[in-house]
Amino acid sequence: LYFQQLNITLTNKGNQIKWISDENVLGLKSVPFEAELKMVLTDDEHIIEMKAAYDYFLALTNKQRVITWRFFDFDSTITAPKHKHIINKKGEHQLITQISVGKNHSLVLTTKGELYSWGKNQHGQCGTGDKIKVKKPTKIEFSGLSTNDSIKQINASSNFTVVLTSNGRLFSWGENFFNQCGFLSPSKILKPTKIPITELSEEEKLVFIDTTRISGIAYTNQNSCFTWGYCIKSMYPQRILPTKSKFPLHQALYVNNTTLARKIMTS
Repeated sequence: LYFQQLNITLTNKGNQIKWISDENVLGLKSVPFEAELKMVLTDDEHIIEMKAAYDYFLALTNKQRVITWRFFDFDSTITAPKHKHIINKKGEHQLITQISVGKNHSLVLTTKGELYSWGKNQHGQCGTGDKIKVKKPTKIEFSGLSTNDSIKQINASSNFTVVLTSNGRLFSWGENFFNQCGFLSPSKILKPTKIPITELSEEEKLVFIDTTRISGIAYTNQNSCFTWGYCIKSMYPQRILPTKSKFPLHQALYVNNTTLARKIMTS
């Protein structure tokens, strides 16, 4: 798991965290975390996925619950892990299937297909329709999502968000200064907005998304992809709207000088 300053590995027992700091790559640091996790995990519960951004950690357990904590590099301390309760308007606790964390905001997808966010929201990256800080998980409303469509994948990037639906449609919101939301304007998108993709053939479907700090990419089931934002298209970087290109899936793709790992995609 890699995001900006931290390179993090979670052991198969879910009780130890390791990381390398970009600012100090002289060695590998390890922090035992078993005692702290036992305070919040049940006997048959363990972490199955973890995301990190700078000093903030978000973890998903096999019981579909979310745990958060922070790491302070100046004294190598970690705050006590705690549950992040995702509660709907009826006061019901929600089970979680996906997690994602950006520079200043977090996203979780529930088993009911509902998306919740929280964070600073200074660029509208929480998708609540404003730029007011979101202190607790808040449901994001999707006015453009049809009844036969659902959220398939979520991706919280630096200060913007991109999601993919089961029908292969893209929605984005947040900072858009570099067209990283897939639009020419405005500079900030405050609520989920469908990204127009005009070059898809009849047999093509978007099946996987990824982002860098200021750009995005969507893969299709026909060995092609769409890129947008601040991308390397020629000798000079430029801001682009969603643009199609052919992509051999067995290779890595470079977007904005960042190597994206090999992806196994299913329609």
